[in-house]
Amino acid sequence: MTQNSQPLDNPKAERINGIIKGEFLDSYNLRGLDDAREGVRKAVALYNSF
Repeated sequence: MTQNSQPLDNPKAERINGIIKGEFLDSYNLRGLDDAREGVRKAVALYNSF
């Protein structure tokens, strides 16, 4: 992530964010911030296990 919110400044971080949002979190039924945090935790753990 960058200070200026410029996606081209850090393509690796932006790609990981896109993967987490597009491929993992879309399949979860998120009802609030706590659900989102848990979903991200699970997505990162699953992504890192491959």
